[in-house]
Amino acid sequence: MVGAASSASNELGVVRERRAVLADVCIASAERVIALVVDEAARAANLLGFGRDATRRYGDAIMGTLPLASDAIREMDPGERARKIDALSAAVRRVSEQHRIPMLIERGLTSIAVRLACQAVRRGANGTAFTSDELEAEFVAFADDLEASLFRR
Repeated sequence: MVGAASSASNELGVVRERRAVLADVCIASAERVIALVVDEAARAANLLGFGRDATRRYGDAIMGTLPLASDAIREMDPGERARKIDALSAAVRRVSEQHRIPMLIERGLTSIAVRLACQAVRRGANGTAFTSDELEAEFVAFADDLEASLFRR
């Protein structure tokens, strides 16, 4: 039984470390990913009459949610992680509402951001103790939960 407890403890340690690395990779690439999403938002916003400055301010406000994202990614307790993801999605929704970004546009931008971040996570795995597949799987699980939370709002 001691071996099973030790194995479970080791696995939790690996998951904790993988999530910490993932959070660091996401934060390191966030500015670039958000800049690309803002560029996409500017194209979409032009169709709706928003200017480039408005979309830039939106991107800056989304950058402000990164501490919540990092905290949610790192969280080990499933219930607390779900709560933190819900808090993150609420913060994203508030930013969208404050900047008058329609829900349809927000969903599209979120999908683009997740796709770009997934690519950044795969690239960011180089030089870590984890493979790109391991970090991507961890990121996709987080992103799926975040998107589900956003889409429930």
